[in-house]
Amino acid sequence: MTKFRALYALFQIFSSLFLWLPVFYEYQKHLGLTDSQIFTIQSVYYTVFCLLEIPSGLIADYFGRLRSLRAGATALLISHCLVIFSPTFMGFLAHFVLLALGRSLITGASSAYLYDRLSSLGEAADYKKVEGGARAIGLVGRVICWPAMGFLVQWYRPFPYWLTGCSVCIAFFIVMAFPKEDRTTPKTVKIATALGFFGTLKPALLLLKSSPRVIGIILQGIALFVMARVIQVNLFQPLLLEKSFPLAASGVIMSAMTVFEALGAANSILLRRWLSDFSSIFFLSLLSVGCLYLMSSCGDMGTVVVLCLFALMVGMGFPIQKQLLNDSVPDPSYRATLLSIEAFIDRACCASVVFMIGPFLESAPATEFLNLAAGVILLGLLLLGFAMKEIQLCVPRFVKVILAGKF
Repeated sequence: MTKFRALYALFQIFSSLFLWLPVFYEYQKHLGLTDSQIFTIQSVYYTVFCLLEIPSGLIADYFGRLRSLRAGATALLISHCLVIFSPTFMGFLAHFVLLALGRSLITGASSAYLYDRLSSLGEAADYKKVEGGARAIGLVGRVICWPAMGFLVQWYRPFPYWLTGCSVCIAFFIVMAFPKEDRTTPKTVKIATALGFFGTLKPALLLLKSSPRVIGIILQGIALFVMARVIQVNLFQPLLLEKSFPLAASGVIMSAMTVFEALGAANSILLRRWLSDFSSIFFLSLLSVGCLYLMSSCGDMGTVVVLCLFALMVGMGFPIQKQLLNDSVPDPSYRATLLSIEAFIDRACCASVVFMIGPFLESAPATEFLNLAAGVILLGLLLLGFAMKEIQLCVPRFVKVILAGKF
């Protein structure tokens, strides 16, 4: 069993070690792609991921989690072969589509496969330890490797893609060595389960409609998720290039942000000393909006500091928001469905925002888009604050704590 745990940890590391992430925008610009093309590709990626959010889980349940993992690893491998040997607009588009397919097939199936495997051996209690350990090691791997990518791409521009291709190739061979899963559930039962899932969609939406608090939680989560993805991935490189940072700095800054996000996630419970979970998400979102404004006006070092603070806010916010949503679902039988709906909306909103970034950047700087996005999100949060009594009640207390300096 120790061997399997090691294999699982290695798979999590190599299947998610996208070393090109800090430099892909500049690389595509170097190859002649326009901002509109680059962000259209990223918008398609979010859209495909969004559309596969629910079907990929059904595929894993019906055909088997291990088969889903192997199919996902194969998609990742083909994806990186395409971008290495066909570095064109269509090549990158196919790369991101297959990347979305591969990640969607792996994300849920890997957790389900691990839990089933541990359960069959009577070790289900170790699930959090094994899953958390594997993800932590993967995070450490990215933090260590990303700083070198800015320097390597200056030496040989496709090098990060070659390295990532080797990484997903290793992941492919690792998943082929995974133990076979116990497929004792008849397919007829799995078909019924799938149909039952779709049958829960309508009552889950009706439940959502009748619960304004859950809607408020989801809306706050959308604001935080969209800000996080757009800043940390989509606008990260354009912003740094606009601030005149050298390309070599991209990986270093992205690693620093990842460390701060991990610190925030590890300490998110501290906010409960002063605020409820619902109010914590609201104020973290407001502070994140403030970071957007500061990014557009700060100098070079100030921008780095604000990016790290932003990552800290996001790291603190995500665990709270997920816990809050789980705790607030009035009927547990619809929990997974509502979580899928939330993820679907998150990625749909990201796709819409990213699609608008490309044409905007061709006529205006990234800082102006940050100011515009911050204004829209701030307006939405204020309207939500006026609508939700829970937020209104906590504002005086929060202001009192700040003025008293009791943090």
